[in-house]
Amino acid sequence: MHVSETVVYVGSYDHKLYAFSASGCGKSACPPVWTAALTKGNDVSSPAAAGGVVYVGAYDLKGDGTLDAFNANGWGRPSCAPLWRSAPTGAGYYSSAAVVDGVVYIGSYDGKLYAYKAAGCGQSTCAPLWSSTPTGSIIESSPMVAGGVVYIGSDDGALYAFDAAGCGSPPCAPLWTSPTTGDALYSSPAEADGVVYIGSLDHKLYAFHLRGKAG
Repeated sequence: MHVSETVVYVGSYDHKLYAFSASGCGKSACPPVWTAALTKGNDVSSPAAAGGVVYVGAYDLKGDGTLDAFNANGWGRPSCAPLWRSAPTGAGYYSSAAVVDGVVYIGSYDGKLYAYKAAGCGQSTCAPLWSSTPTGSIIESSPMVAGGVVYIGSDDGALYAFDAAGCGSPPCAPLWTSPTTGDALYSSPAEADGVVYIGSLDHKLYAFHLRGKAG
């Protein structure tokens, strides 16, 4: 779920994105302001909104999925088509997107981090600006961007740090990788005072310096 000043966006397993008025409708049950059919499968990531666009990832039973971008205000119609969508990665998106400096970052079930131009590519289907080398397992963690670096956890138990600008010749290797924790990193990282924090399925919280020194 994502809440803006006036609209609440939420994805559903019925293959749709819903937009509701944040102030309600004066009744106990309110219809959506608009809905959108996801290009591929069910929504399993929380929508992210930035610059008048809502970004949401999807996953289907075949393991395929796309990142879809919708006009945050809809089109004045009850059902809206995407502004653009990503090319299928061959896996789905459990991760939620992070939008920073005109770029959308999202982790994929194929174990890679993808970066897309937030404004799209001028076509209905867009290739990524860059993608990473695969991590050791699937990615369900959502990315966090700080100081020009993208941080994301993997189900292999490690935290990965990538240059937010890419590497000029993708796939891009990580700037650094943490030692593996005792279990998968489903959690999404958070940063404060130069430290990255992330929770592990081993019931522990881990802290790493932004530049990869032991925390």
